[in-house]
Amino acid sequence: MTKLTLRLEKILSHILPCGVLADIGTDHTKIPVAAVERGLCQFALATDKSTAAVRSATEYIKSRELTDRVRVLQGDALNPIADETVNCLVIAGMGGILISEMLNNGLRGLLEYRSRRNPFNITSAGRQLNGLGQIILLPHRDVSLARDTLLRHGLTNISDDLFTDKGKAYHILDCEVR
Repeated sequence: MTKLTLRLEKILSHILPCGVLADIGTDHTKIPVAAVERGLCQFALATDKSTAAVRSATEYIKSRELTDRVRVLQGDALNPIADETVNCLVIAGMGGILISEMLNNGLRGLLEYRSRRNPFNITSAGRQLNGLGQIILLPHRDVSLARDTLLRHGLTNISDDLFTDKGKAYHILDCEVR
């Protein structure tokens, strides 16, 4: 397994076992790949709007021999997963303003229970196969704005994890969706 930074390890430590994880703005694809390799999720979706990031992510997934369990989708914000089954949503490495905009523009659809396309044709997995069960956010700044956005969407079961990595303070918001 790949050695990860403390920041990425902390994010992974919050992921509850699930069927499908989505990492928004994945860049290097290390979170979804590690989550699949460690058995935290059966499948993962890695999204990014950058063509270069998508290309790099695709190559990394091939090098880890996980093309059957990790898919890369290109697009902005939550748009690439709008019609996908997602149980755990991870958004890390962005500011709280951008994270809030993403959630305000796309979270409602993910929270609605409806029949969704199942990207990996799984019939049973994790804790909530057909619905969003967990949201993990790691905003680099404006943490209170990201928290307020979760609260405005009726998500109140939020835990905090404060830590430092390489002298920089980080704040993870871990939200259980009920």
